[in-house]
Amino acid sequence: MTDGLIRITTALAVVAVAVVAAVISYQHAYELVRSHGESGVTARLLPFTVDGLIWAASMVVLEIMRHWRGAAVGCEN
Repeated sequence: MTDGLIRITTALAVVAVAVVAAVISYQHAYELVRSHGESGVTARLLPFTVDGLIWAASMVVLEIMRHWRGAAVGCEN
């Protein structure tokens, strides 16, 4: 198996798992919000705020780690 094929199949697997997790997360949050009396637009959009914050925080951590690793590598030279 070539490196390119490994990368592509790994990326596809990660995307597939992420889609399943996103759907399950949304459904769970939606049902939770509905069970607490919210409806309409609020019930539909609130789950995106939770997952959106998780996504944003993950991207911030990734960006910090990329810069920190680069700075650490630069210190070795």
